[in-house]
Amino acid sequence: TNQKGSIQIQKAIDRFKKHYECVYDCVIDKTWADSLKIKAKSHFFIDQISVGNHYKQINYVGGIGKSGLEAMLLKSLTFTSGEKISSNIEVAPYIKVNRQDELYDKLIYYKKNSKIAKEIVERQYRWAIKYTNPNYLANEIIQNG
Repeated sequence: TNQKGSIQIQKAIDRFKKHYECVYDCVIDKTWADSLKIKAKSHFFIDQISVGNHYKQINYVGGIGKSGLEAMLLKSLTFTSGEKISSNIEVAPYIKVNRQDELYDKLIYYKKNSKIAKEIVERQYRWAIKYTNPNYLANEIIQNG
């Protein structure tokens, strides 16, 4: 199957591997604990890329799903095609990718520009910490109902 664009992701990674050493490990069929171990060791994490209309119908908080959020908290540069549909919070600073060729180009760019990648990882981490903080969430609920 092509869950979350896994076929397109694999093709982009295979192309990337022609230029850079890379280990690709898909977390779709892994246990939650195993997927966390993989994310904790990863430099890049690709949450999903668009496949048809399915992902345009999902409501993400800030544009990122649970797996991508975990990757951000584990300081892995996170890519996704998620769309922010409705939320009062700022859009997550993930790297937006919609297509296989776009993913490949961005992987190359961030591999070559590690300083920029590290800055984005820190922004992603700070965003994830802020929006998963129970005190922040409780205040939002109290203030906005």
